[in-house]
This record gives sequence, structure tokens and C-alpha cells, in this order.
Amino acid sequence: HALAEARRELLLPRGGPRPLERHELELCTLAQDIHEGDVGTYLDCLFKTNRNHSQLARRDSVRLLAVLAGAHPQAMASHVARVVAAVLGFARDKESGKEVRDACVSTMGDLTSALTPLLGSPAAFLKPLLSAVLEQVEAQQITSALCLTAVLRAAGPLGDDVAARLHGTLLRLLHNGTLGAQPALLGAVGAFL
Repeated sequence: HALAEARRELLLPRGGPRPLERHELELCTLAQDIHEGDVGTYLDCLFKTNRNHSQLARRDSVRLLAVLAGAHPQAMASHVARVVAAVLGFARDKESGKEVRDACVSTMGDLTSALTPLLGSPAAFLKPLLSAVLEQVEAQQITSALCLTAVLRAAGPLGDDVAARLHGTLLRLLHNGTLGAQPALLGAVGAFL
């Protein structure tokens, strides 16, 4: 019942009688109050948000992933690969506007803060982001590089093995002449150092 209500709330038009801030608060409360066993189903609801929905609905879907991670980190840790793929999907979507892309960046940092202690390493975030930086569309490269920066800032100290691999990969990316995200990657390098 709560999941159906959450989906309906997420996709309601914004012009209704409730102010935007109250609507967002209600969505966050729903996400925080669900049973841990229902996290996977709730994620499925959020993942079904697509370009047919408003920018605000897509932005809220991305933001709610961070709310879920904060409220239910143990349950979310088992879904981390799907969650990262979904955030990158929102970032890759050509219809996603600045608000959605900004939500992707902040959510990746929040997810990293909430889940890395349980996972033991930020590798589940780094691998897909490093691949996404090589996308063909420059806006997607830049969003992925900004997400990478957010992840590195939120991850805290990296283990020696992760740091060594990341160092070489970042250098190769910075020397890639066809990559349009090199200025954005400088933030990731700064966060890495």
C-alpha cells in the first residue's frame, strides 16, 4: 500500500494544492518509513521514472535514492549496482535537464557516504563512473566526471590498491585527447589528492 502511494505521490502533477516543499517532504517521509524488506520494490518504482515524466519527478526519483540510502543503508547496500546504474541512466538520458543532472551528482556523493562503510570500498561507484566518463556525448562525460568528484570527496581515504588503480586511470583519462570532460576531471583529481 505504501509503495503504491509513493509511486502515485512521485508522479502527481506539481500544480496541485500542496506547495512543492511539502510534497518533497511527504516523499522523503514515505521513503524513510517503508519496511526494509520493501526497499527493492520501492527502487523498482523509482527506476520506472522515465522521459515521459516531468523533470521534477525524475529529479525527485534520483534524490529519493539518497534518502533511502540514509534511512536503510543495509538494505540499499545489496542493491548498489542497480542504484548506480539507475543514477547513470538518469544522467545519460538526453531529456534530463540541469536539475536532474545536478541531482545525480549530489546523490552519488550521498550514496557513497551512506554505503561505502558497509561495502568497505567505493569500488562499486568508481568502476561504472570511470566507464561513463568515456561516453560519446560531452554533457554525459561532464556529469559522470562531476559524479566521480562527488564520490571521491564522500569516500574518504582510499585503500592503497584502489588508489593505485585510480591514479593510473585518471592519468589516462586526462591525456585522452578526445575527452571533453577534462576540466571536470580536474575536480576528481583534486578530490583524489
